[in-house]
Amino acid sequence: MCHALALGVGGSFGNTLFRIPRWENLIMATLEKPREEVMEPNGSGSHTNGSGLLRRFWSDKDKEEPKVDPSLPAKKTHSFMVADPRTGDEHRGLLHFVFDLIRGMGRWKKSLTLSDPVEEQVDPSHTWQALASVFFLKLLWVLNGPMKMAGRLLEDTLNFFMANDGVFKTIFRVVFHRHRLVIRKRDDENYCSFIGALDPRTALLSASSPSTKVKVDDNLLVFPGKEYGSKYTADVLVMASKLAYENAKFVERVVTNDWKMNFVGFYDCWNEFQKQKNTQVFLFTDRPQDARAIIVAFRGTEPFNAIDWSTDFDFSWFDINGLGKVHVGFLEALGLGDRRNMETFVSMYKRAHEQRKTSGSNEGSSMSGLSTEVKADEDKSLAYDHVTWKVKTLMRENPEAKLFITGHSLGGALANLYTALLFFNNEELLTKNFGAVYTFGQPRVGAADYSKYLISKVKESRYWRVVYGNDMIPRIPFDDKIFQFKHCGYCFYYDERYVQRTMEDAPNANYFSLKLSVIIGQRIGAVYDLIFSIIGGWIYGPEYREGYVSTFVRFFGIFTPGMCAHSLNNYVNAVRLGPTLLEAKLHEETSEGLYGLLLSFLGSRKEKYPTSTIYHEDLSRLTKNRKVAFSVSHVHRPWDRRSSACEQWNT
Repeated sequence: MCHALALGVGGSFGNTLFRIPRWENLIMATLEKPREEVMEPNGSGSHTNGSGLLRRFWSDKDKEEPKVDPSLPAKKTHSFMVADPRTGDEHRGLLHFVFDLIRGMGRWKKSLTLSDPVEEQVDPSHTWQALASVFFLKLLWVLNGPMKMAGRLLEDTLNFFMANDGVFKTIFRVVFHRHRLVIRKRDDENYCSFIGALDPRTALLSASSPSTKVKVDDNLLVFPGKEYGSKYTADVLVMASKLAYENAKFVERVVTNDWKMNFVGFYDCWNEFQKQKNTQVFLFTDRPQDARAIIVAFRGTEPFNAIDWSTDFDFSWFDINGLGKVHVGFLEALGLGDRRNMETFVSMYKRAHEQRKTSGSNEGSSMSGLSTEVKADEDKSLAYDHVTWKVKTLMRENPEAKLFITGHSLGGALANLYTALLFFNNEELLTKNFGAVYTFGQPRVGAADYSKYLISKVKESRYWRVVYGNDMIPRIPFDDKIFQFKHCGYCFYYDERYVQRTMEDAPNANYFSLKLSVIIGQRIGAVYDLIFSIIGGWIYGPEYREGYVSTFVRFFGIFTPGMCAHSLNNYVNAVRLGPTLLEAKLHEETSEGLYGLLLSFLGSRKEKYPTSTIYHEDLSRLTKNRKVAFSVSHVHRPWDRRSSACEQWNT
């Protein structure tokens, strides 16, 4: 939305109103000036360079040059770009922010901070994208309270109706049998979140499931299996990502009773910048003893948590030498730093460097750069430190277990970053038994150098980034010359027919576009989703039948296709109706103009989707003496109910 505002404003109007040149003319060289020349009496340094828009982040106690450890790598400065979404007198409220922009006043710059020097970086304070993004971040923080109240009221209402067997029975009980009314508390084991109300499925995929239409090797229907790209492995992890949105008792009940696995713990972790426990993660193993899999599942973006959304849309980054530019909001969510004091991220880096020098032998040491007081507070669990300590304990008890990390949306970004930091911090006990990381609809986490680092450690065959249709969140922050965020590894993209393609990145990588084909294509996909919600249960079986709430949300998806496509039931359907085995292998790209898109939906271009076919050489090792090939694109036209038509068996 914030980037849409940026792209939707005309150039001449913007340049006249704000008197700012185009960003192409604002590439800045590295600037070096003595600190004594830039310190202000109040201690907040301000560095001008002709444009007068760079300022230092240092406080009073940073007036002297910091001591640099000579054992650290050659890079002695840390560049960063930070947007502060907070409002109030110090950082100017939302309306004050806009007023400062219109009047050309500089006070709005307190909400946007760059390191000095920023080498060959576009100055974001001159760009519509950055200004609109900061405005939108502040707007989300302002709306957080009302959104949470509305979300809580909606969830309580939905649970009230579900606990009393629907709207009509609830009304009947209110009128005639009030003593039979059931009211769930928010920490009740049956109280479900809005995500759970949209998709109430909790059971895992089984061989008898209606969606398991293709005969495959039994190894693909166990977890953990030999193939990390198998349908069943993906199903366990996507369901874990969905379950992470629920309360601790709900999670424990499902893992223990429905999945017959071993629940380890559910943790509410502290975010020092947000001053709240806004990072949730739970752990479980496939069995209580001699476990073969340890699973870490991070909770994603809650639909009515505006601060979660602001973290997704945030474009702030910190450059970690040896790792690359990393999203500041995700580092904060893992309890590693606080943007109000960038020295916390420098301290985090130094701790990581010490850990790497000692080959991970600093057992129990914290990797967080936050103050000692915060780390010593038992009520403030820091996600990275606490989860790593718990997983190490589990790994020692189960030395043959593989580590799987997963998450949806914001949770996917945290899964991505947590995995990278395990390797960067040289956590050998965990990395040597690393299994795979699955993310579903995750936003971008870092720049190109960060992406290269992660893939160099994990490899494409163990990093599965799943994207559905027109989901907006995987397309932010922008991958452009200003924000420079990049995705890691391959994109396992599913269109609205659940046809899977392995690509470098999803189509329309930055989401917002004024192309007619893109705008119409997004609405076509939303209409298709709406139709599927009505007839999906009739075609594929009762587990794909969607309720009135989901259908109602999909109707609004016609107007906001990127938001509704982010729903987790799309990803569960994609995993269960998609190919039996994902491949870490790029496939032929096809251009998707409006005409081609329409033909695709009519099922006339299945030959253009080579990724929807499992190749003979891969199946030969799965089926031994049989050669099997089947086309998923043929099966997933909803008007074709002939499940047997998907198979061609040649003995």
